[in-house]
Formats: sequence, C-alpha cells, structure tokens
Amino acid sequence: MRREAIIASALVVLAPRAHGQEVDARLMTLLSGHADPRDGHVYSVVPAYQSITLSASELTVPFLDDVRLMASGWGEVVLGDPAPGTSPSADLDLGFIEARTWKRRVELRLGRQIISGGAARMTPMDGLSAKVTLGPLALTTYGGAPVTPRFGISRGDAMAGARLAYRSGTETEIAASVIDVLDDGRAARQDVAVDARYGFVKQLFITEYALFSLRELRFAEASAAIAWQPTLDGQATFEYRRTAPDLFLPRTSVLSVFSQETRDELGGTIFWRPFHALRLSGDARVLFVEDGTGARASGKLAYGSPGERDAGLELRVLHEPSSGFAEARLFGLQKIGDGGLVTIDLDGYWLEKAINGQQLSLTATATAGWQLAPVWRVVVTGLCDMTPLVAWRGEVMVKVVYNPMMHVHQKGSP
Repeated sequence: MRREAIIASALVVLAPRAHGQEVDARLMTLLSGHADPRDGHVYSVVPAYQSITLSASELTVPFLDDVRLMASGWGEVVLGDPAPGTSPSADLDLGFIEARTWKRRVELRLGRQIISGGAARMTPMDGLSAKVTLGPLALTTYGGAPVTPRFGISRGDAMAGARLAYRSGTETEIAASVIDVLDDGRAARQDVAVDARYGFVKQLFITEYALFSLRELRFAEASAAIAWQPTLDGQATFEYRRTAPDLFLPRTSVLSVFSQETRDELGGTIFWRPFHALRLSGDARVLFVEDGTGARASGKLAYGSPGERDAGLELRVLHEPSSGFAEARLFGLQKIGDGGLVTIDLDGYWLEKAINGQQLSLTATATAGWQLAPVWRVVVTGLCDMTPLVAWRGEVMVKVVYNPMMHVHQKGSP
C-alpha cells in the first residue's frame, strides 16, 4: 500500500495550492449481514464496506488552462465472526492530478490512472501520461508501474508505451500503438497494435483491431466488425474475433502455460425495439477452439420501462468440445412509490456434463429496497438455490447503505 499512500498524500498537498471552483464528494457506507456456514456451524458475518470519490475541477492555476483532481478508493472490515485470517483490506482505484495547457492541446496526468486504447487495452498504472493534439493528429505517451488490483495477479514492475492517432471528423479514427511491460527485469509484454473505426455512411460503421505480440510473434487479439444502425431502435452487427487467452497473462506468469493459445468466434448480434416498451435482442456465434468447434447463442425479450417496471425472459446456450450448458432466466422489476423497488430473478442451468452426479442448477432471488431518507437506503435480499455444489441453501441478507453526495461551487481567485 506504499504507492497508494504516496499518491493520496500528494493529492492532499496539491489540492490546497489550487483554487477550487467545482468540488464533488461522494461517500458510500455499506453494511451487509449474512450467515456464513463453515466448520459445521453457522456464523454471523457483517462486512462493512466504505467507498469514497472526490473530484475537483475548474481549478485555476497560473500558466495552465485547466486543472482537475480525482481520487477514488475503498476499504472493508468484516465484523461479527469472520473466518480465521480475515483482515481489513483497502485499495486506491484512481488518484491523479490532470492539467491542460497550450489552449488545451497538451494534457498531462500524474498519479494512478487507467491507460486505455490500442496496445494498452485497459491497464491501470501509477505514473505519468501526456497527450498532445495537433489538428487531426494526437500522440499519447505514458510510463510508470502497472497496478496490480487487490487480490489480482501481478502485472509487472514497469511499463511504457505510446499511441499515435489520426482522426477525421467524429466517425473515423486510425491509430497505431506500442507497449512494453517489464517484470523483475524480464519482458512480460511487448505488443504493437493497430485500431481503426470508419464511418462510411451515417448508419454504417466498420471497426478493426489487431494486437501482435513481438515476443511470441503471433496475434494476441484481432477483430473486425460491421455495424449497421438504420434507426435508434434497431442495430445489427457482424463480427469476427480471434483471441489468444494465454497472451492476456504476463509471459512471466506460470498460469499462461495452462491457457489456450487460440479461440476464434464468428457471428453477430441484433437489437430491435418495435415500440417503446418492447425490446428484443439476440446473439449467435460459431466457436473454433483448440479441441474442436462449438457454438453459443442467446436471446432476450424485455417489456416495460427500465428502472420503473420491467419483466422479461432470457435464454442462453453454450456448447464446446469439453463442456457446455443451457440457461433460462426470468426476471422482473417493479418500482414502488418514490423510494421503493422490488426485483425477482429465477435462473436455471442444465449442464452437459454432470458435476457431483448432478446436471441441474436452480437459483431464485428476490430483493426489496427502500429509500428511508435522501442518504439512507435499506435493501433486503433473499436467496434460495440448489446446485451441484450444495444440496439446498437458503439465505437472507440485509444491507444498510449510507450514500451522501456533496457538491461545492466556489468562486476562487488565483
């Protein structure tokens, strides 16, 4: 947690030196009590989860056009009778200071951030990134240390990369990028990528992406898709995608040895809303894996208004040479008054290969939530299931959420 403490301390020191005009603070406290059966006994466990998000924008600093501070993190302690070895945990998701200058053509960001796009995919990093925009060209460079998420696999000790993009209008962009990640002095990732998006006509878009591993001399990921959206209520996409699951892990990780080297998918998706309350969607793909061929498909029908009153049916099927399943799901949601909400969910799986001699898995859940006050909310969830791993289980969980939001508008002078 040393790097997290340094970043948080730096933000605290830097913040008072700028004159804030827009400050947002969001705090959420969640208590979730439930039964924890273990060692032949049932224990009461109450995890207490705390998250906090702070954002300060429109800060006035000499010689800079705009300055923004951002911090987001969480912490958890388990009350009651936690399992042996359980200890408090916490992490910093984001924590950076961002500055723009030269009429916003140059953007600098220092601290914990997420590098996205091109060869970087979505990589959290502690370090410095810089973006320079000159007309249709934009160059982004970055360097620092990869962030290993809490309870995650190490992603390396140092990283650096760059992405050069050319944009024409709002619908077309072509970019090339590179990334180099080291772990204990050895190459964990050395990739180059090309990504593009073309908008030939108003309703037709083509996207392409290719990520090539210089270390393995093969593609880690490649995809091409055509999307047609004749109206806001209808869209169809046809896509081919190849992935190398073993290259999604650092080459220094032993887990990469046991992962598949190729996985190809060919198919498409469709969405149609014949009228406002009815939504239909579907997805179908042919799979090509190392052991043979397979397929997956899904369909969903929903009727109502999301967030107010909604109900529907969802079906999914997956078949691969080594395994597969079929799923059917019924769901419903009903808003009650100004602060009440009730949901139900019935989910059933049929497994192609039995686990512990059983192929059927059934789960039923129901949740009711009430907004007791502007910042207080109570949620009660009941769960009942029968799976290959448990003969029968019933559980009731109560959550109390404290979720205040503070917004300060301050007129500052440098």
